[in-house]
Amino acid sequence: YADEHNTLDTSVDASAAGTDAAAYSAPVGNGEYTDDRWYAAPFGTFIQPAGARNAQGGWGAGLALGKIINEYFNVEIRGFWQNITNNGVPQLGAAYQRQANNFNTWDHGGTDFTGGTIDLQYYFMRDTFSPYAVFAMGGMNSSWRGSFNDLATGPGGVNNLTSKQTASFIFEAGAGATYELADNFLLRGDVRYRGDTAASNWPGNTDLFNDLLVNVGFVVPFGDKPGAAAAAPIAADDCAT
Repeated sequence: YADEHNTLDTSVDASAAGTDAAAYSAPVGNGEYTDDRWYAAPFGTFIQPAGARNAQGGWGAGLALGKIINEYFNVEIRGFWQNITNNGVPQLGAAYQRQANNFNTWDHGGTDFTGGTIDLQYYFMRDTFSPYAVFAMGGMNSSWRGSFNDLATGPGGVNNLTSKQTASFIFEAGAGATYELADNFLLRGDVRYRGDTAASNWPGNTDLFNDLLVNVGFVVPFGDKPGAAAAAPIAADDCAT
């Protein structure tokens, strides 16, 4: 009877160990981080332009395709579209000075941004809640539109600067975090500073445009999470009794 009792205790212990393993299925094996899945990450953006753009905050959206490199790094390719409402021409260069000095009347306009970046994310830790820092570089097309009535030309004035297209180099830096709801679904958000060299395309100016970006979205990894399958409970051996 003692031998049967010891065998039963051993099988119960094995079953309990299997249950504990199922409760936590971290992508770690033999001390090494093994999750290297590809993923898609759609996101929405709030953009707050700095004063030089002479514009109001706006919204946008985008999609990232990324890959987990190791325990600390992710790399992504991101595409985006954003829009802001112009209050007038940017507060730089000859065009703005003419608008200000001649008390020009402004017709409503806006600016569309379309572009892409390559992002490198550094994760301080990988867990249910995973904070990270991000640095990105890329390019952007700015489509500025609107007009102002140039009173210096005489009664009635003349509409000027109805549109302007600029291509520019951009860079971003910021911080964010992911929160894992399931093996294949995570919430994600980050806050970034963006520097835009498009300002140098306006006459008489060499400065950067500065923007604040707030991105919120989710991440969908492709495939099974490493370690999850191995975490299935170990059933007790009925034959042991």
